[in-house]
Amino acid sequence: MQAKCFRGNQTLFEKMTRKGFIGTWVAAMSVWGKNEKDESKEMALAPKSVRDVIENPPPPVQSWIETKLLPHNATLMMGGESGIGKSFISLEFQRALTTGTPLFRDPSFPVPHPCRVLYCEQEIGEVSLADRFADTFSSHRPSEYSDRAHYISQEPGLLLCDDKKHKEMFELLRDLKINVCILDPLSHFHEVDENSNTEMGEIFRRINILKKACASQGLSFILTHHFKKAPIGQQEGYDILSADNFRGSSRNLADPDTVITVARIKNSDFSKPDPNGGPKFRGWKNKIGFPKLRHGEAPRPLIMEILPKGRHIVTITARNVKI
Repeated sequence: MQAKCFRGNQTLFEKMTRKGFIGTWVAAMSVWGKNEKDESKEMALAPKSVRDVIENPPPPVQSWIETKLLPHNATLMMGGESGIGKSFISLEFQRALTTGTPLFRDPSFPVPHPCRVLYCEQEIGEVSLADRFADTFSSHRPSEYSDRAHYISQEPGLLLCDDKKHKEMFELLRDLKINVCILDPLSHFHEVDENSNTEMGEIFRRINILKKACASQGLSFILTHHFKKAPIGQQEGYDILSADNFRGSSRNLADPDTVITVARIKNSDFSKPDPNGGPKFRGWKNKIGFPKLRHGEAPRPLIMEILPKGRHIVTITARNVKI
């Protein structure tokens, strides 16, 4: 497995060849496999005192993106219909996080400090991805992100449910000191039945193992997922931003700390001239909802432009738009 830098195809991290894999991974993977003798020596469950936690509360939740949109050691799930720009928005998360600038270029979503982000995708491919990176980071100097922005594109067999690849993923995240990992889309990183709560529960358990094993890095995940097909005609009362529109298991909503929904606004296509005299840039507008924030208060829905050239994601307003 290789992670690469955006500038050319320079390899930043060669495939792992280390031996003697021990430490946090072994502890995490073996916690359920202790034999009876081990359990008799060490109690697996250790209740804590309510009085102690009241008198000595834990430190406040830290966030990669303020308003508690993406806390440390958390999972964010973003869903929407196919083709509405979830991957563009994923790259906007990477741009903001690696440059330490507000998400969506909106001061309501400040990024306290730059962090290291690994973007993993299985649909786009490096040719198109290179263009998208160039667009997304066009307003930044390479020095602002080059040591923090990494990617993996169309890595065969990169599956969370595969023990060997799961281990490689841990090693990669640990050694690159990744703070946020984006899986776009989640369905391409497993082969389980996405309608099964039990099987999807195992996928989220494996994500949690990675987060716990890299807890010192504050490792968080951003996952993208598809909506179910919208009803024909979208009957009255149908909420296009509802979290109930997610395809598959209810674990997609229950397990993440934050859930974001994205919908394309009807008849919102627009065009802008190319300052260099080329064909007009064509874009559209999306509405983004925040149906779940476990650690904070949900922001108002946002409306944004998606313009696949130049500065292609710009928040333009925040309320009262009918979809």
